[in-house]
Amino acid sequence: KWIRNSTNEELVLEISSVWDKHYGEMCVGINWEMFTCEDVKCLISCMGGLLLYRVCDIFSHSYYHNRGGLPDLTLWNSVEKRCKFVEVKGPGDRLSHKQSVWLSRLTQWNCEAEVCRVKGL
Repeated sequence: KWIRNSTNEELVLEISSVWDKHYGEMCVGINWEMFTCEDVKCLISCMGGLLLYRVCDIFSHSYYHNRGGLPDLTLWNSVEKRCKFVEVKGPGDRLSHKQSVWLSRLTQWNCEAEVCRVKGL
């Protein structure tokens, strides 16, 4: 619950500390090379504590069950302090039940979440 009640500044400080202390350690769901610590701090600043808490809470109940369906893209704008979750669907592709559940959760949490339908050329 510390995450939920923390300011963005507190979260960023904690991320830096945890990153430095645990960088490279094997951890489910973490790919240390995918993003820099600065990237993660920017994303968390855009998400805020409440959204981060809610996502972590869902994962804490069953990471393996709940990781499925999370939208394909997580976009953030550090200048505007906004983030958006986007599920990408190609021609003839439909949302799975788990994808619908995640999009519904995110929408209920007042997050920007959408489906991007791409067309073939």
